[in-house]
Amino acid sequence: MQRYNKTAISLVNARETALYFDHVIPVNLGVDMLALGYPEDEVRNSKVFPPAMASELLSPELRRQDSFNFRLVAMNEATWLLILKALAASKGLPPKIGDLSQEQFDAIEADAAQSFYSFLDEFHLGSCPVDAPDLQLEDTASDTNDVAVTLTHLKLIDVGKASWEHILEFRRSAEAREKLRRLRLFAFENYQGRDRAFVEDDILQRLEDHSQTIAEWGFETRHARNSKAVLPATQVGSRKSRYLYS
Repeated sequence: MQRYNKTAISLVNARETALYFDHVIPVNLGVDMLALGYPEDEVRNSKVFPPAMASELLSPELRRQDSFNFRLVAMNEATWLLILKALAASKGLPPKIGDLSQEQFDAIEADAAQSFYSFLDEFHLGSCPVDAPDLQLEDTASDTNDVAVTLTHLKLIDVGKASWEHILEFRRSAEAREKLRRLRLFAFENYQGRDRAFVEDDILQRLEDHSQTIAEWGFETRHARNSKAVLPATQVGSRKSRYLYS
């Protein structure tokens, strides 16, 4: 078992990661900063880094290390510079950020990558899952005989409209969290030896639990782009079929 087997590194949206994983390491909180406007006062900062975040989201072992806390802040500063550089380019602004020299500006991408990988190595986080919701589930190297499940018109929680307080309250219900997580993890289920009817019923039950949990907790939703999960044929059994849900 890996050292931090219940911890995920959040690359895109820490709020969304917090819905599915016990512990979260947010390395790109600039996403929230951008949505709120750059946080310059305590009220806005509390929306990006809620007071309960450290105690409820970070692994207890990690948060007790001062060096980890220092590096986590530095990691978020590095990704924030990435966001600012991308914004400058998209708006045709001069290649300049604050007091950074031209050399420092040019090295932002390389410095962020180096900071991220050294961060993983220093705290033994290399085996943690990396949560990036906008990435596709499909494995481009998968066998053409593998089973492909496509979920369309799926309603997902709109975390942009959910407060941290709401999310932290939700996390305290183990049953609700498990129902929400089961749909997201269905692609990792071992369906070997199961027939098509069983697979369909299992996924449909996960969808029902997912939708019911969202409704019960009063989360606002958004429609997801089509999500495709490719299941290895050896994981599903002798049938090599393509399942399409719409």
